[in-house]
Amino acid sequence: MKQARLTVLSEMRPQTSLDTLWSAEQQTVVRDRILADRSSPAKTRPNRRRRAALAGAVALGLVAVPGVATAVGSGMKPQAFFDAYDYWNDNSAGTVDPTTATRAATAPGPYGGSFSVLTARNGDGLTCIGPVFESSTSAKAQLPDDFEDGGSFCHTDPSTRPFGFDTAGFTDTAIVWWAHAGVAVRAELRMPTGETYPVVLVEGVLFGWYPLPFRAQEDRPTLTGYASDGTAVGEIQI
Repeated sequence: MKQARLTVLSEMRPQTSLDTLWSAEQQTVVRDRILADRSSPAKTRPNRRRRAALAGAVALGLVAVPGVATAVGSGMKPQAFFDAYDYWNDNSAGTVDPTTATRAATAPGPYGGSFSVLTARNGDGLTCIGPVFESSTSAKAQLPDDFEDGGSFCHTDPSTRPFGFDTAGFTDTAIVWWAHAGVAVRAELRMPTGETYPVVLVEGVLFGWYPLPFRAQEDRPTLTGYASDGTAVGEIQI
């Protein structure tokens, strides 16, 4: 089983020049999590600083690393939103209080739940954004309280980068991804077999999900972005 996962991990690995953007500790934690035997419960919960490295993988107020797929989250479960995203308060670019977060967009999620993207902003204009998978009851609460986090990032201005893929992450619930919208005002994510999955637009970034497992290149879904006049602005594989 571990050898099979290692093969998948090797196939989706970005160019080796990106290795310098990950600390050795982050690389080890992410690799061990992907290769772990999910049939056995984890013996210890990652500490908050290590969890921040997992949940963001590219986040914590830093620029996301394009094309990186990594393991995030630890399954949908009752938890306080503040506890999951308290690392927003430990940010070199400025602190953001996760208790001020609101849902910027919500769409249908897996297993009858919701896929929500939350944002929180400080007085200096720094905005932190985090997608989550949450239960139907959690979606009615002011902040998610029964959910799995899907990573996060922070920026000072909405993305103006051209339409294009940025990041995908493994969770125990589904694959979560985000991409820069460019001039696209909406998008469609379609599997090679025809199924479509929801896409939302927040702060110039498209967010969405599709079911596990992470697939070989030829089996991954295609994201098509559309401008306000309905014309396609581009297609990318997620």
